[in-house]
Amino acid sequence: IARDYGRGVFDITTRQAVQFHWLEIGQIPDIFNRLEAVGLSSVGACGDITRNIVGNPIAGIDPNELFDTSGIVKQVFDFFQNNEDFSNLPRKYKMSISTNLHNASNAEINCISFTPAVKVLDGKEKQGFHLKIGGGLSARPFLAQTLDVFIEPERTLEVAIAVTTIFRDYGYREKRHLARLKFLMADWGPEKFLAKLQEYTGPLPTRGEEPVGEWNAGYFYGVHDQRQEGLKFLGFNVPVGRLDADEVFELARISDKYGNGEIRTCNSQNLIIPNVQAENVDALLAEPIFKRITIKPNSFIGHAVSCTGIEYCNLALVETKERMRSIALELDEQIQLDVPV
Repeated sequence: IARDYGRGVFDITTRQAVQFHWLEIGQIPDIFNRLEAVGLSSVGACGDITRNIVGNPIAGIDPNELFDTSGIVKQVFDFFQNNEDFSNLPRKYKMSISTNLHNASNAEINCISFTPAVKVLDGKEKQGFHLKIGGGLSARPFLAQTLDVFIEPERTLEVAIAVTTIFRDYGYREKRHLARLKFLMADWGPEKFLAKLQEYTGPLPTRGEEPVGEWNAGYFYGVHDQRQEGLKFLGFNVPVGRLDADEVFELARISDKYGNGEIRTCNSQNLIIPNVQAENVDALLAEPIFKRITIKPNSFIGHAVSCTGIEYCNLALVETKERMRSIALELDEQIQLDVPV
């Protein structure tokens, strides 16, 4: 799509999605057909609707996750995809589902986040989720608040539907800039929100324990052991999230040759190639493309995030991608740090 219609531009976003630009309306049917053929969708990319669900970029292969959330994310995604009952929410609605123990999905800044938790129920330790509600950034940022509730994995969809229903039916609609779920949560508080939630779900267990460690914010640079013995995943820096189409084809070739053809995107605007046999790591890293897209970026460029900017976004004020890239490169020339920014 980037090559044929988008002037070669391929952007990874902070919600683990991909943006194409320069598209013309007559091309859209073919683009939609191509996306659908490989299980992708642009539904929820914009509008007052459930946006794409973010989660653990290494779900299923992560040695530092409580349990694999891939199936749960797919179940919740499938429910809300093209669901007209929830296609006119008060405002955009951002969801996160992850049990990465290092908060890879930045749970506190989503409208609703399911985060790793454990609790003893009926004498047995059960793995599940805690529930954070009402996060968001923009001009008036709020951190999500944790409800006094424990969610068993099999009830994730039920709870997600209930929270979304509350937002649809009680969220604010008078002023768009005060319509996100964070404003309802700020007014209600966690106790009132939980009481309303349990009107839909019935009683839920109280909070358990949170087995969480140091926050990593979705950065996985380097070569790492997978949960599966003998396999590695490699985390690469994509400067400000921008690739060109030729690079994407090359990454696909490399992933097919050394891995299983899979590439994962991160909310840090970076990418991961998983399922690489340990003996193939050195050959993979010797590929020329990894001079620019590296597993060991300098500190500033390695932790620089940029929105789309006025180059393509009609809500922006200035160009951002090249400005961020040039500032980060200049800082990396001038300053050496032993911690990430």
